[in-house]
Amino acid sequence: MAITIERHVDSIRSEDTYQRAYGRAVKHLIGQVEESGYMRASAIWRAYDPHWFRDSSIVAIALFTAYNDLKREDPELALKALAAGKRITSFNIRAIENFIPNIQRGLELCVQNQDYFKNKYHIPTKVGRDLGYYRGTLGSRDFERIYDDEQMEYNTGLRQNDSVPLVMLSIVNEARFSPLERSKGRALSNIIKIGLEYVGTNYPLESADAWEMEHGLIHSYNVAAADVAFQSARFFARNGIVKISEGEISAFERLNRDCPDGPIEFLKKYFIKEGVIYRSKVPFGRIVMENGVDGTLAHMLTLFEISDKVIGLSGVERKTMEVVERDLFGGRADKEKPNVLPLRVSFEAYNYFGDGRWLPVGLSFAVYYLNNGEVEKAKSIIDHVVNQWEERTGVYSKGLPEQELIDVMNPKEDHGGYLNANDGKPIEDLAWSYAGLILAISRYEEVKRGEPLIQILRT
Repeated sequence: MAITIERHVDSIRSEDTYQRAYGRAVKHLIGQVEESGYMRASAIWRAYDPHWFRDSSIVAIALFTAYNDLKREDPELALKALAAGKRITSFNIRAIENFIPNIQRGLELCVQNQDYFKNKYHIPTKVGRDLGYYRGTLGSRDFERIYDDEQMEYNTGLRQNDSVPLVMLSIVNEARFSPLERSKGRALSNIIKIGLEYVGTNYPLESADAWEMEHGLIHSYNVAAADVAFQSARFFARNGIVKISEGEISAFERLNRDCPDGPIEFLKKYFIKEGVIYRSKVPFGRIVMENGVDGTLAHMLTLFEISDKVIGLSGVERKTMEVVERDLFGGRADKEKPNVLPLRVSFEAYNYFGDGRWLPVGLSFAVYYLNNGEVEKAKSIIDHVVNQWEERTGVYSKGLPEQELIDVMNPKEDHGGYLNANDGKPIEDLAWSYAGLILAISRYEEVKRGEPLIQILRT
């Protein structure tokens, strides 16, 4: 499938720049992946030097998508994208292997034991080039202290439940387009059972959310991510990539005695009210209604393939998106252009850049709109990003940023010292933003060509 976007006479937007932006984004990400597979979250900001499991996995998915898109039109670039994605997934498998002893010791504890929540028994959100804990600083936080202190803090944000699922999902995408090397299949086999036990044990427990905030709550995003792990395992089994039985997968999936049918039943039971998927709940308690909905719904409804059919309830996607558009897209920063880039930081708890428009989430919502036939809404998002980057205006002068600041003079809170550490600007040149643009443009072309949405986890 070549990346060639049709021009439409009635369009006033810059569709002729899509192909150029797509190619630039692919080349940028290829250059950002080191030979070892280590990928800095930002190539130009030192505090984002760590390798995040989440960010790198989404980048790998984008690179595998680019390989499939470009393999006929530009086979040389396609192969480079494939090789970079493969390096990431290999690095992530090795990094998870490195933490297997930690999680084995943790799983030997009872989850009612408060020691279980210590970071040393879990896979961290980010690692260093040596495959171990990242040591350095991020904003005002000293990771040397957090990791090396024997009295490791509880729920510091290092413990997050999407790392194993996203690594598995990235390998599913790799296997879709290119055979896995035998060595990678063996390595995956070595971690899959302990990884599934870890996911099955942890998804009903409190942790940080996708943004590494709101510790101490249980998050719908993490619950949906757990389902991705189990569905990925089924993909590997169906395709002969690993030897694991349906009985074994189901046993890990049903470790939560409160919802023995697995994460989707847990999501349905505890996070959906009046047809809306809410963001968080307290352990053993209620939905946190004041937190409302969250931008991570973009990933749940696209990458994670959560839908009315999967949940078993009608109207959930529509009702949830109505609340998202009301509460997230309609804030004061977006009143005049509510759908230019439809996400601002909307929760006071981590509104650390004033009102910012987040590219990774906005572009993921563009994919959601495309999947549901709302092409104009999707185009308004993609066009905005592409045109800003083309003109190199403002925070786009160095590449694709994490977000656009709306009120740079009055940030509500400089969470973690990020803003001060970056001279008053949001994170510039964020790898995840390039990946989001690749995935949005790729899906846009598929829709224009009339290609149906392919569900890869639930065939």
